[in-house]
Amino acid sequence: PVLGHRAIIQCKRYAQSTAVGEPTVRELYGLVHAHGVNKGVIITTSRFTAGALEFAQGKPLELIAGPDLLALFNQHMPEVAGVPKEEDDSSRFFEHATFMNQLAEWRVRRPLPYSIRFIGTPNEVWGRLDNWAWPPEGRDRTVGQLLFFLYYFGAAHYLTAGATYRPQEGAAPLEERIVKRLAEISKLLVELELDGEERILAVFEESRQEWRSCLEASMEFVQMDLQKVCSKFWWKPHSTTFGAWS
Repeated sequence: PVLGHRAIIQCKRYAQSTAVGEPTVRELYGLVHAHGVNKGVIITTSRFTAGALEFAQGKPLELIAGPDLLALFNQHMPEVAGVPKEEDDSSRFFEHATFMNQLAEWRVRRPLPYSIRFIGTPNEVWGRLDNWAWPPEGRDRTVGQLLFFLYYFGAAHYLTAGATYRPQEGAAPLEERIVKRLAEISKLLVELELDGEERILAVFEESRQEWRSCLEASMEFVQMDLQKVCSKFWWKPHSTTFGAWS
């Protein structure tokens, strides 16, 4: 929030493939000091690099990425975002756009105590997430399996927001990998639903009633998988209780 304070706000309209880097954030930090304002804010339709997120930590800077910007519109100006203020109907919760919008809204409504700090590189952290959860090519993927993967990687996306890592040159951002995996899972779920088999549709119908609680339960699985490569986290032994997902 910037009400009652002087702030410098920069807006970057970039494609998703173009991230806002650390030099841009450093430049804004210099402007904050030079002009004696209280805060600097960068808003982008895209995302931020790991270096940009790490540099901003502990400074009077706020970085708002594309999903967070959309969530703010949905929360405060739904008529602009084109999405009702109430949560979307859960009948198509597994579609990629719907699922990502839900995650973005939850991130705004239920911010993390602080961002995780990893002792591992992005590749090492991705290895912890990807090594066991996603079956190899050719393995039969049932609706139950795919829904588990959707909840798991959705929880990973939520928990790793704004995380910092041990530097690794040329490593793809973890968020980009997680979003790509979620898109793959959603595509397969949509294909299965379109098949229309009675037993498959029954699983979808049951999941529509409980997917939010399943997503919350997946937090514990992700926490256990990430803990060995974390240097700073809040869930053990100084756990912050997550309230029920609304």
